Amino acid sequence: MGTYLSKPNTEKETQTGSSTKIKYASTSMQGWRVHQEDAHNCILNLVDGWSLFSVYDGHGGPEVAQYTAEKLPEFLKTDLFKDGEPIERNFQDVFIEYDDHLRGAEAMKKLQQIAGITKDNQDDNEEEVVKMFEESSLPVKALLEKYGVRLLRRNSDGMARSLEDGVEPEENEEEPLDDEENEEENEQGNGEEKEPIKTKKRPSTEKEVDECKRRKVEDENAENAEKKEETSEQVNDEDKDEKSNEVDESHAEGGSNGACGTTGEDDEDSDPSYREEDEESFDESEEELDEEDPETMEGGNMGGEVPGEDSGTTACVCLLSDSKIIVANIGDSRAVLCRDGKAIDLSVDHKPEDEAETKRIEKAGGKVTEDGRVNGGLNLSRAFGDHFYKKNTELPLADQMISALPDVITKELSPEDRFLIVACDGIWNSMESQQVVDYVKERLEKKRSLADIVEELCDSCMAENTAGDGTGCDNMTVILIDLQKAQDESQTAIL
Repeated sequence: MGTYLSKPNTEKETQTGSSTKIKYASTSMQGWRVHQEDAHNCILNLVDGWSLFSVYDGHGGPEVAQYTAEKLPEFLKTDLFKDGEPIERNFQDVFIEYDDHLRGAEAMKKLQQIAGITKDNQDDNEEEVVKMFEESSLPVKALLEKYGVRLLRRNSDGMARSLEDGVEPEENEEEPLDDEENEEENEQGNGEEKEPIKTKKRPSTEKEVDECKRRKVEDENAENAEKKEETSEQVNDEDKDEKSNEVDESHAEGGSNGACGTTGEDDEDSDPSYREEDEESFDESEEELDEEDPETMEGGNMGGEVPGEDSGTTACVCLLSDSKIIVANIGDSRAVLCRDGKAIDLSVDHKPEDEAETKRIEKAGGKVTEDGRVNGGLNLSRAFGDHFYKKNTELPLADQMISALPDVITKELSPEDRFLIVACDGIWNSMESQQVVDYVKERLEKKRSLADIVEELCDSCMAENTAGDGTGCDNMTVILIDLQKAQDESQTAIL
């Protein structure tokens, strides 16, 4: 969660390599996103003269993409080149076999380890957004149960500290509660201990408490103190009438939007501008969560809870020999061939609203919402992982709502083939296939290095800010393969 950084991380991880016939450069850039969830493979001569170039664009966490980059080449090397079997058919079998492997105990354990490392490194600000989201629908009554008495006690402590600093309370202002007996009475209310009051401290609460302290000290109207006292008594009376499990039911509904007005007077209610600002702030956070973490939406669940169940990855996998390119693809990463200056797509983006995809999704018991999402969640229809969407026991794995069955496209190479690009949708959402081909071609003609070109492409696709529709704000991964290395070197030698 916590979709974007305050400023982009433009550091790039770039690799280069070459064989006798080809050379390549790859780069990955985190960009505006809080985490880098992409992974990729560049393996020269994986087996029998075939080289592997692939991009994995993770969602719900980086674990499935990272694990796939580590393990999928082993599956391909072992099972793709069976005697007498066409590679295209084997490609589909290997993808389904690997997706099934992700549900096994060994893979799940590894995915949890990768996800655990990521969670340990999460930003405190991201955790705060998550807590705000979880508490978004908590009723005012439950807010008072969860934070009200605790904040009242802290405000009283704060008053005691203010007195030590020489700030005198108002004449009609209630005295601070100094002894433990009074604190226990506040915590227990009707004599029964309420567990939700002893929840762990939210990171933003201290700022809210400080604000409440300041308002209490500066309040010169004695009537406000009387209103606070009356409201506190009213809350305690209502507590006595509630059943013991009411707070637990409130927690099941959601949570708070971070209001600090819990000392018997709702500061948000008394200050409309404060309430409006807070609601707008939360609405923006919720909108970002809906756009960038679709697993949290209608019909889905909180993404990332179970690695491999609530997280997954696209896969655009290219096998390249001296005479042929074979591309197997699931999701919306893409491979594009430059042939005589023209862009030739070697993969098709898989979107839920596509007719064939919608038909499979509905047959598996799902639906495609108006905004093009599966059950209101994922905005792509094929991926490794995401096994939360693969629970129909009457259907094989390949026919589930989210499928790992790839489209496979084969192209015979020709002398007009200049280069191959494999990239995630962070690139393709910013530029069309032909635009990227023109961009690369122009720089190759100027003798720019492959490494410079892929890095500049990421910079060109990145948005200046996050105020738009999200275009240019995603992770970016690009692999550029020069298919005319020998010709380039001979021309350079002549010059």
